Amino acid sequence: MNLKHMGDITLKIMIRYVVLLSLIVSFTACGGGGGAGAPASEVKTIALLTIGLTGTLPLSTAISGVSFLLTLPAGVTPAITSGTVSSGVVILTGVLAGSSIPAQVIYTAASGNSSGTLKVILATSLPSGVTASGEVAKINLLLANGVQPTATGFGINETSVIDSLTYDAIIGMGVGVSGVTLQ
Repeated sequence: MNLKHMGDITLKIMIRYVVLLSLIVSFTACGGGGGAGAPASEVKTIALLTIGLTGTLPLSTAISGVSFLLTLPAGVTPAITSGTVSSGVVILTGVLAGSSIPAQVIYTAASGNSSGTLKVILATSLPSGVTASGEVAKINLLLANGVQPTATGFGINETSVIDSLTYDAIIGMGVGVSGVTLQ
């Protein structure tokens, strides 16, 4: 046998061996270890709701306050301190931002077949009311592990947008969840 030919065969075998060895190492070194390089599944713990007015505010009408009943999906609750809804759960924003009257919030926990609810009453401290519509509040809610609600998962009932002169409900105006951000 020719020595040059034997060297070519040995070189080919060695190259195949190195390729095979590198493939084995790459397959056994990766996959499913969950090490520092693997992205962790981020668990969301807070739902931040944006609450806005719906409908059209009639000309020459001002809003003194808003009230609504927010129905919570399963696994969603407000933070509770000493048996009451914690301050900071409902924050006045948008057209009601800056009001010195804090939001009034009453929580009824879910029970049996009934969903949990938040009765929310918001008011402006401006004696003449506000003459614009739009966002009125942000609501911070706690999420049970794995719960990922959407805006349509929250129900809003018993809505009233109150006229600052007559204190009657403004016909054609309401309240809705305009967005949900999971954090």
